[in-house]
Amino acid sequence: MILRQSLGTVVRAMVEMLLLPYSAAQFQRMFVMFDAQKKVMEIENKDSWMWFIELLLECIGRLEEMGWIFISDGQKDSENIEEIKIAATCCEVSLAEEAVYEVVQGQKKFIVDARRSCTCKNFDMTGIPCLHGAAATMSSNHQVEEFVHEYYWKSTYLKAYEHLIVPIPDKSQWIQTDYDPIMAPQMRRGPGRPKKARSKAIDEPKNKTAVRRHFQQIRCSKCGNYGHNIRTCKAPRQQKETAENFKSLQLHNLLIFAH
Repeated sequence: MILRQSLGTVVRAMVEMLLLPYSAAQFQRMFVMFDAQKKVMEIENKDSWMWFIELLLECIGRLEEMGWIFISDGQKDSENIEEIKIAATCCEVSLAEEAVYEVVQGQKKFIVDARRSCTCKNFDMTGIPCLHGAAATMSSNHQVEEFVHEYYWKSTYLKAYEHLIVPIPDKSQWIQTDYDPIMAPQMRRGPGRPKKARSKAIDEPKNKTAVRRHFQQIRCSKCGNYGHNIRTCKAPRQQKETAENFKSLQLHNLLIFAH
């Protein structure tokens, strides 16, 4: 149905044939190439990413022909320009020639080309000025933001999603085929302990009634000292017994006062 609604779209799907009492196909992964590409995978691993990259290169051209450079979207949030500017103030900058600088950080020297290159390679790989690049640009009275790669610009993001993706009608109107229906993918448990609470957005209000353990001192219930709990208590047995006797005495006094 996607191919009929959006002409020129590339769709690829992979299924796994299961040996049940009867033969059945189980969904694994799918690749859809609109103007802005989409992918659906059963799990992110080397095999699924290689499958995706191969299909992507078939659509946009091979690396050897086009010279593509891939940047992970994880890099977009991994750098903070303001923090980089502050860290750059500890560097010493010397102008070697036009747009080329020698930057000294502690005992190390780095060569920065203001046209987005540094010998530390962070500038080259992320497209965001490293602290050496930031120090060089600020020394020449330029804004660090001017040298961020256009990949991160708002105009680039808007351009990627400016094309129309034609909506798909209700499932009841889909064209019936002679192929057997595809089973849903197998449920997989993610790594780590399951989360009990949903991760809230930055602008969501916090729970004011929740008890915060931050900045609270821990007190041992046996020896009565602060900084540890009963499991890690290393106090001598005599001190533990004294603390227990003291707690019993306090309880006895409370009972007398109550009467």
